[in-house]
Amino acid sequence: MRWDSQTVEQDAQGRLPGYEEAVVRRFDAPEALNTRFHEVHAKSALSKVPVQARVPFSWTVNPYRGCSHSCSYCISGATPILMADGRTRPIEELKVGDEIIGTERRGRHRRYVRTRVLDHWSTIKPVWEVKLEDGTRLLASGDHRFLTERGWRHVENTPRSQPDRPHLTIDNELRGTGHFADPPKETEDYKRGYLCGLIRGDGHLRAYEYPRPDGRIARVNGFRLALTDFEALRRAQTYLDSFGAVTHEFAFAAAAGDHRALDGIRSGSRSTFERITELIRFPYAPTNAWRKPKHSKPSSATNQGYRNDPRRRPGLAGPLHRRVADV
Repeated sequence: MRWDSQTVEQDAQGRLPGYEEAVVRRFDAPEALNTRFHEVHAKSALSKVPVQARVPFSWTVNPYRGCSHSCSYCISGATPILMADGRTRPIEELKVGDEIIGTERRGRHRRYVRTRVLDHWSTIKPVWEVKLEDGTRLLASGDHRFLTERGWRHVENTPRSQPDRPHLTIDNELRGTGHFADPPKETEDYKRGYLCGLIRGDGHLRAYEYPRPDGRIARVNGFRLALTDFEALRRAQTYLDSFGAVTHEFAFAAAAGDHRALDGIRSGSRSTFERITELIRFPYAPTNAWRKPKHSKPSSATNQGYRNDPRRRPGLAGPLHRRVADV
């Protein structure tokens, strides 16, 4: 028919799809400050939910493209993020569904709370360097906000032609957990020390012999490690595998009442038994990596550091409030 050429599908054919061609109209909403809306053509309003999100549905109806923060609040990918279990991880390695520590205002006070990562993306923007009084360098976009003694502050002020917005100035103090302890380097000595502490403390390693009916002597080799901490268990299995000690996962005990489930790894192989016996032997002259020395300035926030390390629970070290020295 004569109007067929005026449909969206026909109009989109014959030219490459692009942002300008997709926009129907633009408008601003007074109640949405600093946000411009663009009405665009779309083939579908359905969005598939990532498996990592761990929500009880697979699809969502999303009539919006983009987001209200417009990829603002960007920081360097190497910036460490405090996870819900007390460890740290670079923000570039976070995944949807990970639990991290955030803040929430409750009445007159702001509290630390566990929160879940809902989305993760990367973008390229001009970078600002924020230098703190203790020498810490923070790399962030001008839109990024930091929590100070006077509330949230952007790194950069708005252009002169626009109204000012709260932004960092000299002598602002940042609120937060303080400086994180440096993560361990997973050297061979460190892995041996970790396995030694964990297996000697919570593992079961035993070999015995018994006579068979035919008169021969049989030898039984057994290794078992069962923990409620799945992260520590997986870490131990990974370390053992790197040394050639192969183990297998099994369910040790199901959850019951207030007791959590116990998962475990085990092996009945003689070669694995002998390898683990050798790995957890105390060295004649242990290195610093094997012993993993304590941090020079431990804080009182125990169990907030590498809680899965049986030899060290340093917590977070450093001042709780750091002053902005230069922006």
